[in-house]
Amino acid sequence: MPKSIWLLSNSIENDRPEIDFVQVKETNPVDWGLVDDLLHSKVSIEQYTPLNILVEQPEATKYDFYSVPGTLGLVSNRLVDAIGSIAFMNYSTLPVTLNDAQFYLVKCNATIDCLDHDNSDFERFRSAPYRIKRIKRYSFRDDMLSDQLVFTIPEQESLFITNGIYDSLCKYAFRGIALTKIV
Repeated sequence: MPKSIWLLSNSIENDRPEIDFVQVKETNPVDWGLVDDLLHSKVSIEQYTPLNILVEQPEATKYDFYSVPGTLGLVSNRLVDAIGSIAFMNYSTLPVTLNDAQFYLVKCNATIDCLDHDNSDFERFRSAPYRIKRIKRYSFRDDMLSDQLVFTIPEQESLFITNGIYDSLCKYAFRGIALTKIV
């Protein structure tokens, strides 16, 4: 059972390459509405056409994680390989070419309802009290999580990882990822 949980996200550096979504729209029109519908299971995955994104910075492909609004992120093939397909069992990885390198948009197919509401501290929306606005302190039901797992909870669209995945990722020199311990 996991003892610690980390949030996997993109790092924030002043000099990191960024995806210019305005330029992407002009040079390679992308129907981001369709991509959003696909990522949120409103349309079939068969309607997905792999995206091509050009980032005019030579270091762009050396980063392993990019933030893409409305998604769980854009991750490198290197990162997906290091995590492994078994750990990604609740996700689909949708191919994206970034400057001729293989990346993936991560689509959650199934969340794990493992947030321990009794032992977590969170704030609810006033207008929709059944929804969680912000989680201040996390507590998870460990019996629902294996040691080699990437997961998303219904209350928050984020990528969480367990001990085994954290240990695996620490063996590599990934760029552009942040691992934030939350439990």
